[in-house]
Amino acid sequence: MAENEGDKDAENKGDCVSVGAVANNTLLACKRMCSVVGDLMTGGLLIKQIPPLPYGSAIAGDESLPTEIKPMAVQERSLLFTETFNVQDFQEPYCQVKGGKLRILGKGRMYIYLKDVWVGTIVTQTREEDSSHYYDVFRGDTEDDKIGHIQKTMHPDGKDFFFEFIATSGSGDDSKTPPEAAYKLEGDFLARRFVMRNPKKEAVAKVTKRLIAFAAFDHYVIRVAAGMDPLLVIACMVVIDEELDAELKSAILAAPGIVLSFINPFD
Repeated sequence: MAENEGDKDAENKGDCVSVGAVANNTLLACKRMCSVVGDLMTGGLLIKQIPPLPYGSAIAGDESLPTEIKPMAVQERSLLFTETFNVQDFQEPYCQVKGGKLRILGKGRMYIYLKDVWVGTIVTQTREEDSSHYYDVFRGDTEDDKIGHIQKTMHPDGKDFFFEFIATSGSGDDSKTPPEAAYKLEGDFLARRFVMRNPKKEAVAKVTKRLIAFAAFDHYVIRVAAGMDPLLVIACMVVIDEELDAELKSAILAAPGIVLSFINPFD
């Protein structure tokens, strides 16, 4: 009799384990489905990229390329003339971008550090013909290995704009025919929400700014496709943040009442 009861208990436990496993698998499947639906609703699925990259090796070397989608959070710390972006990959500190604000005194520099090693630099440049700005990106701890530049580009309608990363290759920046953008960043820049795409229109990264009640805790959330260079995505995010901050400052100086009323919903 005891043996029969023991067998029944074992069967019941086995049933419980099976039910639990099914429930866990169902939950994981639901999470994956929600992630897929979320991606589709925010610019499409992130597509794995196959090396080589348009500018050769990644900023910190090809060993820094993720093998799966890489989520990161970016905390911004701003002072009068300097800026620091601390990047966390949800497990440990990932990298840091810091230096003089890119639009201060016309030629700011920001330095990219991976595990406290200086691996890249962003430098502001100004075009003589129209005084517009673009941003050179260098690999390594000098300004000898330029991989390309980031620029703001207006749509033909003259109202909307987007950002591009133009890779340096061969005649590259010196060519009479403007080279095709290696990556284009489009989205709702007012809300600091944008998608980075390659020439095939594949989404390679997504960036969103999460606004908290206390401005000091505002942060960006970035998701980078497998095989895509996280540090280039971060460099583009930094440039866009600096550009939009400069534009907002100019707008406030030009029409403080209108801009502050728009920003403050309680006004």
